[in-house]
Amino acid sequence: EEIFDIIKSETINSVVCIEVEEIERINILNASLKAMNMACSDVISRLPEDLKEKNLQVLVDGNRAIRNFTYPQKFIIKGDGTSASIAAASILAKVTRDRWMKKLDEMYPQYGLAKHKGYPTKAHIEALNQYGLQDFYRRSYGPVKKLEEIRLF
Repeated sequence: EEIFDIIKSETINSVVCIEVEEIERINILNASLKAMNMACSDVISRLPEDLKEKNLQVLVDGNRAIRNFTYPQKFIIKGDGTSASIAAASILAKVTRDRWMKKLDEMYPQYGLAKHKGYPTKAHIEALNQYGLQDFYRRSYGPVKKLEEIRLF
């Protein structure tokens, strides 16, 4: 939380959120790659012109290319442990997600989202069984899909 505010105020950065409906339509991997494309493109668009003309290289956490992206990419598996810029991007993403989970928790306290951040903990699965699914749940996500299949019978 503390370093999030420093990253936001001291860097050129961008956080992109993809809506649940689109994630369901294109799948989580493609949604992640789309968000990376949008965020990197936004950051690059705000760089000073002299930096844009240099040999920019985008560091990608993982081993998948950002599709339809014109700048060179370097893949770093587990990059958040070895690259400060990837670690910063990871912090922006995770804190943004955690803050969104806290807001959802205020609207739907019965799910305990502020505590488990949407991960399928035992308590979360029990809450899903008791209260059902909300629109913000990805129905294609394994544990959620499994619950829906069980409830059909």
